[in-house]
Amino acid sequence: MITPRLARLLNSAVALHKRYSTLPPQEFPYLMPRFSRRQFLVLSFLTMALFVHGCVQSALRIGSGGAKDFRVMYEGTKVALEGNSPYRASLTFKVVEQAGFFYPPQSFLIFGPFARLPWHISSWCWVAFLTLCTLPGGLLCWAFGRQPGKYLASAIALVLISLMNPLTEGAIALGQTALLITCGVSLGQYALERNMRWPGVFAWSIAAVKPHLALPFVAAIGILHGWRRLRDLLLAILLLNLAGCLLTTRSLSTLLDYINYIGVSHLHVLYNRVQNDQIVSWNRLYYVLSGEAIDLKAWAMVAGLSLWGALVTGRSFLIGSEKYSPALWVAHAAVGALLCVQAHGYDMVLLVMLAPHILWLKDHGYRKGFALLSLVILLTMIPRSFVSQLVSVTNMSPQYAAMVMSYRAWVVLIVALYLLIRGQPRPFVGEPSVPAAALKSAGERATPP
Repeated sequence: MITPRLARLLNSAVALHKRYSTLPPQEFPYLMPRFSRRQFLVLSFLTMALFVHGCVQSALRIGSGGAKDFRVMYEGTKVALEGNSPYRASLTFKVVEQAGFFYPPQSFLIFGPFARLPWHISSWCWVAFLTLCTLPGGLLCWAFGRQPGKYLASAIALVLISLMNPLTEGAIALGQTALLITCGVSLGQYALERNMRWPGVFAWSIAAVKPHLALPFVAAIGILHGWRRLRDLLLAILLLNLAGCLLTTRSLSTLLDYINYIGVSHLHVLYNRVQNDQIVSWNRLYYVLSGEAIDLKAWAMVAGLSLWGALVTGRSFLIGSEKYSPALWVAHAAVGALLCVQAHGYDMVLLVMLAPHILWLKDHGYRKGFALLSLVILLTMIPRSFVSQLVSVTNMSPQYAAMVMSYRAWVVLIVALYLLIRGQPRPFVGEPSVPAAALKSAGERATPP
């Protein structure tokens, strides 16, 4: 039975649809573009094809012993569901050796439903979930200053590239969670730009499932949306962590266990140390050039991110911080997370956050910058196995081999330097109706002899 309140709500929704369905896109810029039936069918078909492709590829890897990282999340969350703290090593890991549960209590809310399933069913469901998390990345073409009436082809291409590449397939096969960051920030920014305050904030807070990678994005929301949205985000993260504690271990001391555990334990895992050639942060390059191993502890990561933030802020003041492109701010956040935090190759899926800035370069006629940045990022998709075979065939010395195998760390450094030095050639003044090159040529034609 429909209550009077529900009837009024339905009538309001119908009136809102009638009001805005007749407006041209430029008069209501915050709506998704209306698709024709043919475009909708094509988009739906591609979405299903991508979903099936990602599930099949990752499921094949799971069948051959993959999803090792998700097994850590699975076992750690099971310990929490039993009422124990997963941050006490004596309780946590019965199956996975030389590993630790480094996710905050808010992760229990995400991993909990999967941890209640049998392992094989849970791993397949997790693969399907991560595959779906790549789809909201297409919203980046309509966020961070993008015009919603365009870029349908760009959105489809972005989803295709972000899913069908070795980095993403490897991350999904391992069960890694960097895709949750891109999904949360994409959805959150899209919602906040449309004045949906709390949905946007809670979507953005999903990024805090990996706190060390989320720190630059936490700063970015304050820069893009003001200190009130930053306050809301910090409150949402706190509430989610408290809810994770109360719904599993039923003790707030679990949050304190996490804080004490995370600062000293992540480097006990051999895979997290700088000697691993899949580390992409600055200390990996320092190691291959000097031979001195420096593993980044929590304070070093915060110091590195603070220095990166100071450099970016100084650069923004040179051209006017109020005219700095929103797309460039989030690009700096993504690259800073990879450069200053001891990140791995599978975390480089965060580079999808550079898509709005790459489109900005294309729209404003900066073809060289667009081509250079796109080419350098595509280098990260070269399979590591191919590079390893190339090194073995050429009989390189150990030092040169280490430098070549660290090619993804070189890419992060090159992209960081480009964004810092030449990221935005001129102040952001909004989306142009025509590219800058066309405006320049038109001005030359209009100039009298």
